[in-house]
Amino acid sequence: MNKTQQAKILKEVKLCKENFEYFANTYLKIINKDDKLVPLNLNNVQSKIHEELKDNSFLCILKSRQMGSSTYIAARFFWEALFNTNTRIAVVAHTHAAVKNIYSIYQRFYQYLPSFLKIETTAASANELAFVTGSSIKIGTANSQNFRGSTFTCIHASEVAFWNDMNTTIQSLFQTASNNPTIILETTPKGLNDFYLFWTDENAYTKLFLTWLDHEEYKLNKLPRKWQQTDVEKEYIRENTLSPEQINWFQYTLRTRCGNNIHTFKQEYPIKGEDAFIASGTFVFPQFSKHLLKPPTKFGWRFFSPPNKYKTYILGIDTASGSPDGDFSAAVLIDITNRDEIDLVATFYDKLSLKDYAKQIQKVCTKYQPLVVAERNSYGQAIIEELKQAEYPYLYTETKFDKFTGNFTDKLGFFTSSSTRPVLIAKLVATITGNLISIKDDRLQYEFMNFIYNEKGKAEAEVGFHDDMIMALGLALM
Repeated sequence: MNKTQQAKILKEVKLCKENFEYFANTYLKIINKDDKLVPLNLNNVQSKIHEELKDNSFLCILKSRQMGSSTYIAARFFWEALFNTNTRIAVVAHTHAAVKNIYSIYQRFYQYLPSFLKIETTAASANELAFVTGSSIKIGTANSQNFRGSTFTCIHASEVAFWNDMNTTIQSLFQTASNNPTIILETTPKGLNDFYLFWTDENAYTKLFLTWLDHEEYKLNKLPRKWQQTDVEKEYIRENTLSPEQINWFQYTLRTRCGNNIHTFKQEYPIKGEDAFIASGTFVFPQFSKHLLKPPTKFGWRFFSPPNKYKTYILGIDTASGSPDGDFSAAVLIDITNRDEIDLVATFYDKLSLKDYAKQIQKVCTKYQPLVVAERNSYGQAIIEELKQAEYPYLYTETKFDKFTGNFTDKLGFFTSSSTRPVLIAKLVATITGNLISIKDDRLQYEFMNFIYNEKGKAEAEVGFHDDMIMALGLALM
């Protein structure tokens, strides 16, 4: 190689080091959707992410399916590792299959580099690529131990909404970050889970919402055949400003990739923030899923109606241990004088010791004289005992027949079991859907918003959320 050729190569290496876009578009190869090896050529969505990273090193991306964000992040971090010394990259995915897929992207980038850019590797295993310069790329799942004891310059958290325990994993992972790291979280939505809280929280991360309308590839010149628009399709088109090509793509994708389920389409390819987080069809109370609320910040009692000695009150009580990391203790007071128009009179929501919680309950009992329906499971028994010792007269009592003694026995409080809980939930659903009560407390609304049917069909709070006020209301209604 003569001096002219050497000078040309050095100039090219310098250009690649200084200009990511030039390097990515010129030398990086990907497999496109037609399974062909092609140059990366940043699309408009990837260019949008690139622009955000110029001013922000902490980025959180909420996106539609297959936008190319993971490929962009891989390209960017590969570039960082290739042209810098001692730059350590951590890539954390939600499944082993995703790890394998992301690693193949990095592997392909390196494989098709020209020889003058191929820095010698010291490791090239199934989940790590390391260079002689001290830079490396390590990939693993969110529940793996691969990242402990290391410090990382760049962190890519992929599909974080699908991690089993997002908060715990993120806290552990971010402790491995260097002093001036670049951290990118990206994900498609998965209901109102921990990622929703992260997304709505005022934290250090710049939020970038990428809708399917941002992607130039999500257009179709014509449909395979002449399809008549359904009423559901017409409503979606009417609600959103779509070009004719985008209308074609929407119809085709809805029918062929989303099982003709508009709720699935809205979650997989969101345009609005609420569509991104609302997994319609899984909610026990879908009417509360239409307005996204933030977690409650005010605790204690809220009163909506003063006491009236001519009215009949019931107080449902759900009791927790009072642990800072545990559930909330919750109470809901309702006026059932008119069964067709139940009035929400007062609510309580806080984490208190059992003794302090009992005092709060006794104050309201003195003021309103309600029938108290306290769950006697676990910690609830302590509240019942406190009220009993205070000689409070109106305690809900269950009468049970004892098969062994042949006698009826009375037990204070309501016992929530696998047989009584579905009845309680059914009573709640009937009351709410029948518009028999107005839910005035946003804390209760927030719990309703995150109350879902799980994969086994059980109604419960979404992971990371609470249903304590819901259960308190349910107890009162029982």
